[in-house]
Amino acid sequence: MSSLFKETEKPSIPSKYRCALSDKLMESPVRIVGSKTRAAYNEADLKKYWEAQGVIDPETDDAIDENDLMPDLALKREIENFVAKQLKPHEEDFSSGPSFDF
Repeated sequence: MSSLFKETEKPSIPSKYRCALSDKLMESPVRIVGSKTRAAYNEADLKKYWEAQGVIDPETDDAIDENDLMPDLALKREIENFVAKQLKPHEEDFSSGPSFDF
């Protein structure tokens, strides 16, 4: 799998941008309405967890309703801004490349 970053250049991802289940950068962060923990999950990771464990709050093991998921749009924007800032210096590397006239 290729990466936009060399191994030594990989940015540190703040924990609040990581899924509480997979510890990976979230693409579609959601929270469980009424959860005591207010943990954020990547929606796909949470649904995969539910397939294996049943529809429960991963932190408390309380039974919940699938409809109790709420997208965290503010967190999603934060993550998108973080990713854009991390990629910006690397995009400039290509801006001074050769130009072609067709």
